[in-house]
Amino acid sequence: MAVCAITFLWCVVVMVAQAFKDNDKKHYAAIAVAMVPPVADYMYSQITGALSLANLQTAMQVSGFNEYDAEITQMIKDAGVMWNGVPATKSGAIIIGILLGTMVTFVIDKRLDKVAITALVGFVLSCFGFIHSASLGFYPSSQFAIAYLLIAILALIFHGGRKSWFKAVEDFEYV
Repeated sequence: MAVCAITFLWCVVVMVAQAFKDNDKKHYAAIAVAMVPPVADYMYSQITGALSLANLQTAMQVSGFNEYDAEITQMIKDAGVMWNGVPATKSGAIIIGILLGTMVTFVIDKRLDKVAITALVGFVLSCFGFIHSASLGFYPSSQFAIAYLLIAILALIFHGGRKSWFKAVEDFEYV
């Protein structure tokens, strides 16, 4: 187990270093955003593992996520753990990170049309339970599917008005 953990940690450090080395400085925010869901997934595994020592187990909730009941969730929050949304990123964390990082990259590059396309991909994946869901199914009214759809609609609206609405300096220097 120790060898596996060290190997995993080494791979993570190398991949993160390469991501920052091989991308423009202007895209560093996108790299950071893309790392949030996998970190939340790791956090979920660590917290649920630690709480299982106290014989506190997760269970399928009304939300469809495998998480703690309201009392235990409140206890986790009262202890200062940022727990909101963590169980929702457990399912499909890598794909969610790719989607969010891609959207931030396109926002930085002022390609809101591509943000809309990426958000629509997120909508479809969320609708069918590939991301943000404990099981495959059809969930068009999930809060995540609706959020991806709203992002797509807003991105298309802003893309349509980009020449008249946004009169800003096109490029600025990244330090």
